[in-house]
This record gives sequence, C-alpha cells and structure tokens, in this order.
Amino acid sequence: MDMLKGMPDFFNMENITRLGERELDFLMINVPPVCNYDCEKCFTSAAKKNPEKFLSTKEVKYLIDAAEEKGIQCVCILGEGEPLLFIDKMVKEVNYREIIKHISEKNIITLIATNGLLLNRKIVDFFYENNVSIAISLDTLNSEEYKNFYRGSANLNKVIKNIEYARKIYRQDIKKINGNIIKRLCIHMTVTSKNYMNIPKIIELCGDDIYFDCEHIAQIGVANENPEIYEEYQSCIDACNSVKKAMVRTYVPQINGDACCYLYYGFAVTHDGEVLVDTHALDTKYRIGNIRDHSLNSLLKEARNLRDIYFEKYDCHYCIIRSNKYKKYVNEQIRIPMATL
Repeated sequence: MDMLKGMPDFFNMENITRLGERELDFLMINVPPVCNYDCEKCFTSAAKKNPEKFLSTKEVKYLIDAAEEKGIQCVCILGEGEPLLFIDKMVKEVNYREIIKHISEKNIITLIATNGLLLNRKIVDFFYENNVSIAISLDTLNSEEYKNFYRGSANLNKVIKNIEYARKIYRQDIKKINGNIIKRLCIHMTVTSKNYMNIPKIIELCGDDIYFDCEHIAQIGVANENPEIYEEYQSCIDACNSVKKAMVRTYVPQINGDACCYLYYGFAVTHDGEVLVDTHALDTKYRIGNIRDHSLNSLLKEARNLRDIYFEKYDCHYCIIRSNKYKKYVNEQIRIPMATL
C-alpha cells in the first residue's frame, strides 16, 4: 500500500513508532489567519480576518521543544491561514522557515498543508532538504471551476506547474519498506457536491509518485455560507468512501473504532496560543487555555478530557468537525469564559 510520511499508516508500520506509545504523537500549529485565497469550503474564513497576538518565532520553537519531551513524531503546520505566506513573505510576524529548520534538526517530520500557489522551486527545495511532507489542496483541474472554488488569487496553471516541480524533486525520495510505498508529496481533495465527479481525474494526475487523499466537506466555517456545496452530502461521503480512507483516519483500540490522528493523538494550538480540541475545531477556542498562561501538562490533560467526552457521549465519527453531533457537543461542552469574548 502507499502511504504519506508523517501519517498514521507510516508510523504504525513499526512498533517503535506506533501511535499511542508516546504521551503525544502530533503537534498541530495553526498559522495566522491570513490567506491569498478565499475558498468557499474554508473552515476558518482566513481571508476575512485581521489576526492579532501572533505567537512569535521564539514562542513556537519553545512549544516544539516542550512537545518534543512528550515524544512528538510530527509537527503539522496547517490552518488557520496559508502557511507559505510565512516562509518568505510575512516573516516579521512569525518565521516558519526558521521554525521548520528547528524541527528538522530534531529529526522530527514536518507536514505542511498549502494551496500550492506560492510553492516555488526555492520553497520545494527547502522543504525537501528539511524532512517536510507536503499536502497540496486541489479540488478540480478545470480552470474556471478552480477560480470559483478557491477565489482570491487562485491560479490553477501556476499551481499545476508548482506541483510538477515538486513531483520531480520528491519522487527521488519515494521508499519501499516491507511492500509499502512511502511518499512525501500529497494532493488532498475536499469533496463537495460540485466536484465529487472529479475524483478520477485528480487520481490520474497523482499517478504513481504523488499520494492521493480525499475527505468530504465539513459543514462549518465559510461552507455554511455556501450550502450548495453540500446539497448532495451523502453522495460526497459515498464518493470518498469508495476510493480510500482519509489519511488521518486510524484505528484506536481505546475506543474500538477509528479516529482522526490529530484529534486522538495530537495537541492543537492556534496562531495566538489558544489550545483547541482539534486543529480545525475553532469553536473550541478559549475553552482550554493559552500556552502563554498554562503548562503544557495541564493544557494537554484538559484537551484529552474534552476529547474523551466527545467519543464517550456524542459520536464515534472519526472527524469531530464532520460529525452530525459536533454542534451539540460545542453547545453542551464548550463553555467559553465571558472575559475572553
């Protein structure tokens, strides 16, 4: 089977790296909510926000050091905004080039999720040399659809060129271990009622040297402003299930079922230091606490408590933000202190 370096199947190949053997496996860091796109599927509305109180480069590195003591195997640089803006451009706010070097020096994997527009040759080379796996969002190969789906500065031709260069570089590090094919480059497709018929074309683009991943749309964030993208919601779910399981999905013995690796084995922090139950569950912000004010131990304990409540009382859907009981969970369990609002 093929797998992406830094994801559950990769770690679970060996007993020494099996998920759950450490106190913490994943650290998820959300970059500031600044984006060059304005996607109709966005979890966070990043293009519409003016972020404040960024964690500094020094603070992010300190968090990584603390998480390393808990055993982390992968640092995931994800939402709330576009990570590549903080590699070469907005580095006065927080410099993720320096942060990624810091992670690489510890022999920890970095996984970065990007729309791919700024993934130029210089950045691809830097990522390749610093143990970074890349997940690029791509939902269609039609230029007009792409502009309509992603909006903002969306440019499909440029993204495809960037993907092809990344393919050329990253195919050099495809490894075969015990019959498994390990890749470091991924195309991630968010499946909606507008694009589920595009899955075969995206898979064809991936070929043998890019890992393909897909998940159905979540009914949160900007998606709620564009309900037509999940009108055929069950069709989206069925289309994903017919292809393969989501790369973040893994069996967890403690719940006798599947869970998102980030939710169950990870620790998620926003761009301003607030801890989340899950990296995209922004409705849980301010409930747990801020890493500037509390110890990692106490924050991790509370995050795990809220995670366990979700699985015990609400659902066993592997992805909390895709659960049909997510809103009920937030309303009943996420009591946000008024002083933070």
